[in-house]
This record gives sequence, C-alpha cells and structure tokens, in this order.
Amino acid sequence: MRILEASKNKKGKLSLREVGGCWLAQDSDDLTPEDIEFKLVSEKTSQENELSDAKFAWLCMKHVKSNAIVIAKENCMLGMGSVQPNRLESLRIALRKAGDKVKGAALASDAFFPFAWKDAVEEACESGMKCQQKITRSL
Repeated sequence: MRILEASKNKKGKLSLREVGGCWLAQDSDDLTPEDIEFKLVSEKTSQENELSDAKFAWLCMKHVKSNAIVIAKENCMLGMGSVQPNRLESLRIALRKAGDKVKGAALASDAFFPFAWKDAVEEACESGMKCQQKITRSL
C-alpha cells in the first residue's frame, strides 16, 4: 500500500481546464465547510449532528456534477443524483439510493430551489429528511 500526502490548494490559485479547444482559467475550488456560513432560516433549532450532517453533505455535493443532490447522515453519503435534466429527477435518484436510511438525513444541492419549490423540496420533506441546504449564490 502506498500512502500519498497532498498539500491543500493555496487560496487564490488558478485552475486551468481545456474546454472545446480553448483554455478556461478560473479560481480553484478550495472552499471547505468551515469557509461557508450555514445560516438557519427555519423556526426549528438545529441539533449539532444535523449541522455536522449538513456540512458533510455539502462537502460531498461540491464534487458532484450539475443538478447535484446529495443525501448524507453520520458522515456517510447515502444517496446522490446528478446530471439529470432537472433537480427533481436527481432527487428521486438520490432518494432511491438512500432508501430507508433517509429518515433524519441532510440534503445538499447545487440547485436554486425557489423555482422548483413545489416539487423537489416538498418531495424531500415528505421523505423524512431533517435538514436541507439552499444555495443563495453560485459556488
């Protein structure tokens, strides 16, 4: 077995990618859950384990492709859905993968929910999840 240690990206460093024969330079994706302020917007107070689950779900979600939905609990990713034409399909895939373990789990998504409130968010609530994250700006 080989164990490799990699240093963390320095903040402000550029990432280069080839896209369609051209080069795209963008800031490296070096945000961590500690860099993000998780703000409680519901009337219910959150428990420490719910915040921990939310941070872990966010950390997993940031590495998933477009229309990402991640369901996590106790530092385990239970389900993931992505690269679907809409976030509802991504959610249904994630829910199917998570199965009965979804009760009390946290959900993280890169999707902007206000336009799809009556579908994805309601379906997630009905599944028994305890915590959902809402992205308020592009990551």
